[in-house]
Amino acid sequence: MMENPLLIVEEEEYSVVARLIALGRQKTYVTIDDILHFFPEAEQDVVQLEEAFAALLSAGV
Repeated sequence: MMENPLLIVEEEEYSVVARLIALGRQKTYVTIDDILHFFPEAEQDVVQLEEAFAALLSAGV
């Protein structure tokens, strides 16, 4: 059975957000440079960036 390509992309995005949250929890904050490290093309996908910010806020970072 073949995996749904959209689910693979969502899982990859989730893992990036999860790693960013883990970094933020470790440091108790994240910088813009941290965010751009995980999302180097953030300007091209503003929705993804907004979701990352929302996840960080929800995680208390």
